[in-house]
Amino acid sequence: YEGISSSNDVQFARNLTEKVKVAVIPVSVFYADKTDNKVVRFCFAKEDAELEEAAYRIRNRNAVL
Repeated sequence: YEGISSSNDVQFARNLTEKVKVAVIPVSVFYADKTDNKVVRFCFAKEDAELEEAAYRIRNRNAVL
């Protein structure tokens, strides 16, 4: 997500969840030293319609991230 936000992964995940209503997991929480590689984890165990809606919301986020 580095190309669309300068936030750290925890803040990016929080913004995406609160402002765009798409939940992700910041990958840094899995590292003991909290290394931020600007990566978040998505869950794809959803119906296609729900994934398509999430993609639409992310594409049309209006620079809130």
